[in-house]
Amino acid sequence: MTCINKLFVSLLLGGNSFEVGEIVFSNQKIYFRYNADFLKTAVK
Repeated sequence: MTCINKLFVSLLLGGNSFEVGEIVFSNQKIYFRYNADFLKTAVK
């Protein structure tokens, strides 16, 4: 069985796609990490 360790999160808004961040599964915990470029945009 294949295990997913990372899931990328995107946002489609007004015809524009933004890479928001990623969800990471590690040591039986779940973390969310924002993409640094997304944090610089006005989308919040």
